[in-house]
Amino acid sequence: MSSPIPGSVIGLAILLLLLCLKLVPEKSVNLGASWLIAELLLFFIPPVVGAIKYQPLLANYGVELIAAMLAASTLVLIGTAYTVDKLFKFEHQQNLKRQQKKVNAQVIHLPSTDSTSNLATKEQKAA
Repeated sequence: MSSPIPGSVIGLAILLLLLCLKLVPEKSVNLGASWLIAELLLFFIPPVVGAIKYQPLLANYGVELIAAMLAASTLVLIGTAYTVDKLFKFEHQQNLKRQQKKVNAQVIHLPSTDSTSNLATKEQKAA
């Protein structure tokens, strides 16, 4: 098809569309998906082969590469944690505002006269 998008990506997009439209039942895909997840180790073989193929490169720059990967992973984790924390705080504040609006809407305002003073004046008049 000479498309810049790989055929596997196009196939997965078509499968997703068919699943969403309920044209392909989920049961028919479940067995194959379970097998792929069970054999996930197969997807990690190419990096191992690459590590063996470029062993001299890893021998020279291995420490620097591992340090760079650890630093990048740490920065991504810190950034994700910071973002999630800020979003949780924002959501908590929004929930508090919604609850406050509900409470304010449920409050019944009584007339400004004091009921105890009215009762005392009625007792004085009766005496």
